[in-house]
Amino acid sequence: ILRAAVIRLKDSEFMLFARASGCPAPRLLWAHLRPNVMPVLLAQFWVAVPVFILAEAMLGMLGLGVVEPLPSLGGMLRELESGGGILSQPWLLSPVVLLAAVVGCFQLVLPREDYSV
Repeated sequence: ILRAAVIRLKDSEFMLFARASGCPAPRLLWAHLRPNVMPVLLAQFWVAVPVFILAEAMLGMLGLGVVEPLPSLGGMLRELESGGGILSQPWLLSPVVLLAAVVGCFQLVLPREDYSV
């Protein structure tokens, strides 16, 4: 995606004008191309971050992720599969119950749209 954006911008009018005015190649890249490619680069980065997190969690659940002394999301999920920790320490569910209660209260408080005709 980034390569396609660079190719599209390379043939744009402002790049042709800058090249025709004698702008050197490093300045073309730094001052003209980089600011216009940055939104595409940032969007690709923020889309890729959740993919990396989910991949780490999946590998950790399978036992192929980070080794045991270091914490990982997959390792924590693997520990939850047994269910013994929640039964012996039920107060660990309090954030989940609190979040469900807050979301439920918002459903009661917020006005509903009437879509009937």
